[in-house]
Amino acid sequence: MINGASGGVGVYALQLAKNLGAHVTATCSSHNISLVQELGADRVLDYKKTNFINEVKEEYDLIFDVVNNSTYAQCKHVNIY
Repeated sequence: MINGASGGVGVYALQLAKNLGAHVTATCSSHNISLVQELGADRVLDYKKTNFINEVKEEYDLIFDVVNNSTYAQCKHVNIY
């Protein structure tokens, strides 16, 4: 999970994760969904419509919060594989 995948650090993290063979779920605004898909994200969530902390029932090996809008306390119950 890359939260903020369309920013400078997020774009780099997404490409690095895909090159390492990871399945990547990414968040960005609706304006940037096509960019994030073109960079290889397997699943893209519009953060304005979907809160990955409360609404997504998916397991992640790692959550990389580039935008730092979620605390550890908020994320610790998200399914980490």
